[in-house]
Amino acid sequence: MQDVLMELGRFRVGLRVPDVSEATHFYRGLGFGEVGMVPADDGRVLMAILQREGVMLLVDALIGMPFAPTERERQVQSGPRGLGVALGLGVDDLAATYAYCQGHGCTITAQPADTSYGDRVSECIDPFGYLWEISQPVAVVPVDEALQVLGADWSQRPVSK
Repeated sequence: MQDVLMELGRFRVGLRVPDVSEATHFYRGLGFGEVGMVPADDGRVLMAILQREGVMLLVDALIGMPFAPTERERQVQSGPRGLGVALGLGVDDLAATYAYCQGHGCTITAQPADTSYGDRVSECIDPFGYLWEISQPVAVVPVDEALQVLGADWSQRPVSK
């Protein structure tokens, strides 16, 4: 079991949420499978370990984890969740995933749209405050061409200061 967890956990993302059970249910709908759960003494779930395509998603309780009471921990607990982080997720059916997100309390921040680098992309903020960029390949674009297109697209956008 330890070897399996080590292999699954070569890339891990940890998300802190107020309700681990609720978040776990939501993330299962994005295709993450359950690897295991860590219960708290009071019976609620303290941490869920989920996996999808070699990425381990650790869903941790916002309150109750055995982290030192540092200033950073106080900031994490007070929020906002996920500020400055975007989670990218490739899917086989963007329309179905978009509908799932719409129906499960996500705030849609970008409608599905085809990009010049070959993906159809949508963005949403999940019910726990994390931004997801969800994409589905719709055309094959060579990497060097995609990078050129991205550079040209981004050079036309205003820079935040």
